[in-house]
This record gives sequence, structure tokens and C-alpha cells, in this order.
Amino acid sequence: STVVKAYIADMSDRDRLPQVMAYREAAGTLAFIVGPTVGSFLFVLTERLEYIICASGLMSLVSALLVSLRLRGPPATSQRADPAPSARRTNTKDGSSEASADAAAAAAGAEGSQQH
Repeated sequence: STVVKAYIADMSDRDRLPQVMAYREAAGTLAFIVGPTVGSFLFVLTERLEYIICASGLMSLVSALLVSLRLRGPPATSQRADPAPSARRTNTKDGSSEASADAAAAAAGAEGSQQH
């Protein structure tokens, strides 16, 4: 699915991304081949649809368990600090730049606290 491909792209190194995407496609193709084959063998052996449905559900649960154990979060990234309020500027209609009201209030508060 698109979500899986996006996750793989986010979690893989750029150098290994083509290889990892190829593994994902190969695993999907293998599942499309093996799944119906195993299902048809189960039907020939049991001749009961309930067993095939139970086996399919069981495999889904096993897959979900494996994914939950192997899934990892995104790599840690450095977060940029928000610029100081006095560094924020807004553009006026005439094209000039002036400090925002928040920046002016913060600067006034900082000056007031330094005087004490």
C-alpha cells in the first residue's frame, strides 16, 4: 500500500532504498503466489471453508504480531528552536518590515525583568 511505501521511504537509508523497495515488492509477489496455493491445499485436505477462513485469520494475527514487534519509530531528528521573539518580523502593506507586537511585548518584558 502507499502507507507502507511511505513508511519504508522514511525509515530507509537513501542508498538502500531501492533494495528495500525491491524486497517489499518481492514479498508481496510471494504472498500472492503462496497464499492461494496454501488455501487450495487446505481446501483439498479439509473440504471445509471454515478452516480456510480460520487459517487466514490466524495468519493475519501472526502477521500483525510480527509487524508490531518489528516496527520502529522514525529516527531522532534535531529540532530547531523557535527564533527569539525579537527576531520575528512581519511585513507591512508598504513592504517594510517591522517587529511584531508579540516581539515588542517580549522585549519590553525582558527589559523590565533586567531592571529589577
